[in-house]
Amino acid sequence: MTPSGPAKPTLRDVAKAAGVHMTTASRALSGTAARPVSARMAERVRRVATELLMELATPSGDLNLGKDVPAQPGLPLFPEDLGAIRGPEFVALLAEYDRTGGTGIGSGADDWAKLPQRMNYILNLFRSRQQDGALLRPPFTDAQWAEMQEGRVPPGDL
Repeated sequence: MTPSGPAKPTLRDVAKAAGVHMTTASRALSGTAARPVSARMAERVRRVATELLMELATPSGDLNLGKDVPAQPGLPLFPEDLGAIRGPEFVALLAEYDRTGGTGIGSGADDWAKLPQRMNYILNLFRSRQQDGALLRPPFTDAQWAEMQEGRVPPGDL
């Protein structure tokens, strides 16, 4: 455990969970190695990496991108006015990328490297959080902002 919470998974953790050597995991994730791994092996390693490493910090808590977008506590997944999408551009976008049928079930990405899976998650996330008032709060404190203006990484959650 680190001072700011549980230790973040490492490449070693990804390799162990995927049942491969660290070198294999590294080659699978980079995709640029002189000795590439098989497509099946790369997919397995990316799936494990997505599950273990891909988190998104939001005002209402961390989200695991490999799991379905959760509803906010006490609220439906989508605000009432976003329950049924009518705009032609949005309908087309959902038809192309939303594999949940508007339910949010299946919004988690198995492999964050695949654009359709990322888009599926992002569409469901934006649709579910579009009216979250916490998103209107400033992302940094005045002290953090001052540190950044001085070219330093500020302490605390960013």
